Parts: sequence; structure tokens; C-alpha cells
Amino acid sequence: MKHVVHVIGSLNVGGAERSVINYLEAADREQFRHTVVCLAARGDLASRVEALDVPIQVIRVKMSRGPWDLMRLARWMRRQDVAVVHSHLYYGSLWGRLAGIVAGVPVMVATEHGKELWKNRFQIWLGRRLADRTCRIITVAEDGKKLRVEREGIPASKMTVIANGVPLPDLSQHDRDRAEARCELGLAEDGPVIGTVGRTVEAKGYGTLLTAMEELSHRESAPTWLLVGDGPERESLLTRAAERGLADRIVAPGKRQDIARLLAAMDVFVMPSIREGLPVALLEAMAAARPCVVTDVGGMPEALAEGPCGVIVPSEDPGRLAQAIGGMLDEPARARSLGEAARRCAEQRFSNQTVARRIEGIYQDCLDRGEGGGPS
Repeated sequence: MKHVVHVIGSLNVGGAERSVINYLEAADREQFRHTVVCLAARGDLASRVEALDVPIQVIRVKMSRGPWDLMRLARWMRRQDVAVVHSHLYYGSLWGRLAGIVAGVPVMVATEHGKELWKNRFQIWLGRRLADRTCRIITVAEDGKKLRVEREGIPASKMTVIANGVPLPDLSQHDRDRAEARCELGLAEDGPVIGTVGRTVEAKGYGTLLTAMEELSHRESAPTWLLVGDGPERESLLTRAAERGLADRIVAPGKRQDIARLLAAMDVFVMPSIREGLPVALLEAMAAARPCVVTDVGGMPEALAEGPCGVIVPSEDPGRLAQAIGGMLDEPARARSLGEAARRCAEQRFSNQTVARRIEGIYQDCLDRGEGGGPS
């Protein structure tokens, strides 16, 4: 059985981290065995990985002692007879692939979960050199692939688009989950609720949604915003909401892991991002049959295009965002139809099983060819 090692910074709550766990939940354990290597810390989601009987190894790597830490990681890979290094996010892919080269690992695969527009010239150059030794670079959306090819000079022949995978919740429990979640959070049983899931960071565009909420607050039946997630801008966002008289219109339970249950409490899922890859939270909302309103960034238009499965508005346009949300709330039959279309799309394109088989096909193809950086 071939040993696949997933290298990532940590297993803290985030889209990339959840996508790794979603893959592991559907992995073919008869074909490959898996280990997760964390380069900084275990993280809040580590228990979910261990519940799958997948070991976690923490091998800390710091820039200040890079060569020594790199050799320590490479020695561990040699001892563990690693066949495939599958690295995630920038630093995981940097150190994971460098260690894989030193250790003589046969196959390296890297997943680019976001755009990483902050990379400087040296980092882009180094990425091109590492791409020469990488069998396959996975991006989660077509726009991510286009960026890597045009901005970073990565050969298109090295790249494959595979969307993130998500579990498909049992919708027969929807009504019960909705009632229980609303009761727990103090939400009105029949009042309109819009929701977001994600870290409270600038890229998520929550400031735009806050402005849209001001307009929506004038409706006869004003919605409540269920803000799920934590991050550096959370307190500032809540303070700004209070200053605008919206404190009683936001319920913010913070970081949660029962996402499917909280999605059931939402009438409309909203993702007002300024920058994105293909957010796991959106795919989870689609799998939960939630009608979605998103901005036209990253892979979100690709995800919702078929069907259509939701409403797409320009980013940083609170007026259009409020109009789209209000339209969903005013037309429940249309919203329900869009949610049902989103679920069908998730079943066909984004289920854990579908995505896992595609990833394992890449592993096997690269192993069969016997070269980590061989041609496609």
C-alpha cells in the first residue's frame, strides 16, 4: 500500500484544511495509506483527522532554521517510505516539495487553494522551479489555473482543475436541524435569516454585507445575519454593526464545527467575498440545498453557473447585494428551486467521493509514470 503524506501548516479551521479532511473521509484505504504532516501546529481540526485513524505528525519548520528543519523533514520522509507528497497552501507546498526532493520521494502533487497574489518575484521564480519537479499541480477553479499560467509562468500541462469536495448531508433531517439550531441561537422560528460561514478577514467582504444589511433593515420583515466563524476582524465588524444600529440583527456564535446544522437555520447563504479560490463553505451550502448569493470572484461563478444554482452579483456593491438577498427572501419558491438545483450540482460535481476518486487517479497516474516531474 502506497504511503501518501499531506503537508500543511496546521489543521486549524479553514477551507484548505477542511478540504484535506473531506478528502480523507472518502479516501480509498485499500489503495493508499495517509499521514498528515503539520509544519506549525496540530490545530483545532486535528481530532477529526485522528478519528479517521489517520496519524498526524508535527514537524515544525521555521525560516530562521530552514536548512536544519528541511533535513529533519526529509529524513522523516525517508524513514516512512513516502511514495507521494501532497502539499497544500504556499508554505506547505514550499517545504513539502523541497523535503520531497531531498528525500527522493517519487511523486509530488501540490494543491493551490487560493490565489496568493502577495507572492514576490523570488517566490514566483521558486514556484516555477518546484513545478519542474512536481507531477501535478491542482487548482480548485479555472481562474486559479489561469492565474498560475499567466502570472507565474507555470506550464498549463502541469495543471489540473479539481474542485474541493464536501460531504452531502442527509436532508431528511433539515427541519429538525433548523428548529434546533434556531432555538439554540435565539433566532425566531419563522423570521428571515441570512448566513455566512468563514473567517472574518478583509477578503471575505463582510463590510460590504454590513452595508447591505443597513438597507435590508428597512424591510417590513428585516433579516438577521447569522455570522459563523472567527478571525481578526470579528470584533471590529460587530462594533461597526452596533454603531449602525444593527447589533440586534447579527448573531455571531464564533468558530463552529457543526456547519451542516447551522446551514439548515439559514434561509439564504451569502458569500460577499472580494477575493476567493473555491470556498468550501459555498460548496457545503450547496450540498445543504441552501439558495446562495455570491460575488463574481474566484471559482464561485463556476460553481453556480450550471443550472443556474444561485445568484451572482458584483463584488463590493452593497446595493446589488441587498437587492439579490431581498429578492430571495421575497420569492421563497424561487429560492427553494435554486437550493434544489445547488444540491443536484453538489451531488454531481462536488461530493467527497467524486473528488477523492479524481485525486487518487492523479496519484496513480503519476506513480505509474514513475517520475514526479514527468510530462502529462
